[in-house]
Amino acid sequence: MRSQSTSDELITADFAKAERPARVLLVEDNPGDAELVRVVLERNAVSSLEVVHSSRLADAIRQLDNESFQSIVLDLGLPDSKGLKTLERMLEVSRSVPVIVLTGREDLELAQSAIRNGAQDCLCKNHISGELLVRSISNSIERQKQLSAAVNLSLHDELTG
Repeated sequence: MRSQSTSDELITADFAKAERPARVLLVEDNPGDAELVRVVLERNAVSSLEVVHSSRLADAIRQLDNESFQSIVLDLGLPDSKGLKTLERMLEVSRSVPVIVLTGREDLELAQSAIRNGAQDCLCKNHISGELLVRSISNSIERQKQLSAAVNLSLHDELTG
């Protein structure tokens, strides 16, 4: 499933500056929830945001091997993986692509555990809004860019390269 759309300029200004669409991998097995995310992003994201959908963890891992993504939105309850093990496995293979957890459980402890274990954010499906999801994706991409720039700066001398 691929989606491209337009929205609020302040939240999505970083997407608009990009030469190529920011690619988001949505890993969600429930067709209704996947459609909800697509619609929410369609109403709130900019034209330079592209969503690629996968319904199983194994399929998402194969996509990560073959394609590049700037962010991952990950459901923790998939047919082939459940709970924080899903996040753990995704982080092992995502190669520094920021992961945003999407869960149907309103569980503060789960959210805190997900973030402690490496997720950039944890959103509850029951309270998801377009603005929140777009902001979370945008912030995760921006944090990753800043981290990459800091690592690059720490490894390279400006004078000699």
